[in-house]
Amino acid sequence: MIKKHFKKAIFILAVCLALCGAIVYDSLHSKNPERVEIHTSYTYNYGSLDELVNNSNIIAVVEITSNGKQIGNGPLPETIFTAEVKKPIYNCKKGEEIKLYMIGGKKDNRIYEKSDDPLMKSGEKYLIFAKKNDDGTYTTLSGTQGRMKYDNGKINSFKFANKNSNLTFDNVSEDSMVKMINEVKRIK
Repeated sequence: MIKKHFKKAIFILAVCLALCGAIVYDSLHSKNPERVEIHTSYTYNYGSLDELVNNSNIIAVVEITSNGKQIGNGPLPETIFTAEVKKPIYNCKKGEEIKLYMIGGKKDNRIYEKSDDPLMKSGEKYLIFAKKNDDGTYTTLSGTQGRMKYDNGKINSFKFANKNSNLTFDNVSEDSMVKMINEVKRIK
């Protein structure tokens, strides 16, 4: 009788080990990587549209044309996204391809993403206010303060971008936004 229970226990143990192995294998080779929320802070929060405009090397409505390419070997992934200028507003041309740099991306079957600056995806459109980096890429000013959603001719701020700022744009028409930006450029 003990021999019968021993065989049953060995069988159950073998099944449990097989299941555990399958779970570990699946998590290491999953097509749905684990999401890791990272927290960073920006050295400066812009207080007005004037500040965003006057500190930008490029202002444009862009469409993201790639899901990003990871670069660097640091502890956090860095990603370069390719974007096409759809509507040039300042210092760029329609159809121009630009590279946008972000902290975050995929590394070791995990997706690292800032809670207040989500990774971009191919096909998304944004109004960007960006600074040129030494390597020729661009970084949006203070994350999502310098990146606003663009949908059907309307501009919308990311809601979490403006906790410490009065920069909030809700359903502002593209034409109105361009007029406001051009007015700031004229005053400068």
